[in-house]
Amino acid sequence: MTGHEAATYAVTEALLASLIGGGVTDVVISPGSRSTPLVVTAAAMSDLCVHIVLDERSAGFVALGIATASARPVALICTSGSAAANYFPAVVEANRNGVTLVVLTADRPPGFLERDASQSIDQIDLYGSHVARSVALPAAHQAHPVEVASEVQNLLGAARTPARPVHVNCPFDQPLEPPSGWAPMRQIVTTPLAGVPAPRDEEIESLRAFLASTDRGVIVAGPRRALAEELDAVVQMATRRGWPVLADPLSGFRTGGHAGVVTGMEVLLRSDRFVAGHRPEAVIRLGGTPTGRASQQWIEAMDVPILLVDPDRRWTAEGPEIVLRGDVEALFASVALGASDDGPSDTWARAWQAGEERVIEARRAEMRNHPGSELSITRTVIDSDPSLLWAASSMPIRHVDAMLGQSPSLVVRSNRGANGIDGTIASATGAALGSGEPATLLMGELAFLHDAGSLTAATELGVDLTIVVIDNRGGAVFSMLPVVSRDEIEFTRLFTTPHTRDIAAIASGYGARADRISTEALALALSPGAGVRVLVVDADPADTHEAYRRMVEA
Repeated sequence: MTGHEAATYAVTEALLASLIGGGVTDVVISPGSRSTPLVVTAAAMSDLCVHIVLDERSAGFVALGIATASARPVALICTSGSAAANYFPAVVEANRNGVTLVVLTADRPPGFLERDASQSIDQIDLYGSHVARSVALPAAHQAHPVEVASEVQNLLGAARTPARPVHVNCPFDQPLEPPSGWAPMRQIVTTPLAGVPAPRDEEIESLRAFLASTDRGVIVAGPRRALAEELDAVVQMATRRGWPVLADPLSGFRTGGHAGVVTGMEVLLRSDRFVAGHRPEAVIRLGGTPTGRASQQWIEAMDVPILLVDPDRRWTAEGPEIVLRGDVEALFASVALGASDDGPSDTWARAWQAGEERVIEARRAEMRNHPGSELSITRTVIDSDPSLLWAASSMPIRHVDAMLGQSPSLVVRSNRGANGIDGTIASATGAALGSGEPATLLMGELAFLHDAGSLTAATELGVDLTIVVIDNRGGAVFSMLPVVSRDEIEFTRLFTTPHTRDIAAIASGYGARADRISTEALALALSPGAGVRVLVVDADPADTHEAYRRMVEA
């Protein structure tokens, strides 16, 4: 091995060994030439599971899905040039959704761009403020392995608290290939990972005083990957105080059968009468912004004290809220230790629970009387008891919000950081890989068309993924916008985006088993199966508003 080759591969070994020591077990690679040292080294590391995805845009979302489902950092590797730019949508989503991706972009050595080299762009700080930190390494054959390892370990620290993506730009000069017989020899050193800090005494006292301030408080649990121990601690304290937990479908609180949890928050808060009779005097917020628009508007209009439990540092703007950053489980468990067993009257909690029971009956009535509605289709998918349900943004996650009650084990995931439909199939594919379980994806046909190319990744990676596509012939979500009433604006063409594509035929062309089926046949078709299946179900877009009205008025 020449000195150049030895130096290059010593650096790639150090880099990837540091990632493994920091908890990376999966790497998603899009093939290219300039990234050869990274790719060859990753494939030779027995501690890494390598996934090959042709298209960098799909690869980014596959990595995002793996990281979301597994709660581990995931590495991405691509070649130089515009390949790295195709990661951008997934990086944006990961940043907003609190997911750790380690983006390794191969590059030509400094100076090549100024000499008009092909496949060269300025990759330094390519992702801007959408990553926690970006590092530009020197050309690999001129770098020192120990310094690179230290840089990567520091980078992983920046990506952890809070969880965010990071970027490493890796220049390589030719020759790029190792000699015959090369094998990695670097010892992997595990990097201690800093966790969320324990709550300070003043934080514990702030929470205790806030909980004691009124009997008419609520805990709004928004999207967040919460541990079972955290859920238990919050629910136990909420139950003791008589505060209902209003649970978003992505909060984790709808899994496990916790007492005092309200799953019908969005439906209830669409009713002016309910809102008028259930005004809280204090609010604790945990997790991100709730999925439902009515829930968002209700919180924004709130003129009561608000306390934010925010170890993930989602809220960074100055405001009147009390903000606590300590560990959730430790914070609520510490408050519970000094609490009296003589709790307040349960009148307030029972009022919310009565509303929850009305929503549960409304769900049953919708299924019974309108089996072809999008809400009933959604409930049929939920009742098929998937191990993991990935819900597309736009209407599907809102439908899940409306129809999902408490479930013993169902896990719901979605890309809600930047709220777009980009990369939905790829993300669900990654989630199936990351969880090691069959997954179900609920999506609309526009989200399907937007990411149909990712069916290549889904079928090639061998995941078990059932995709239910609700075909309502356009973007029904836009019919909720005020612009729909403006006669001078071409609403249908500009917003609804009608199409004439055959979704099942497109899916079949990518190698998936695909059928257009009736709503009556959906439940049977959702029985477990291997490989990638696409089930297309027709729905009437005009009925969506009526379905929600029926839920509210039930």
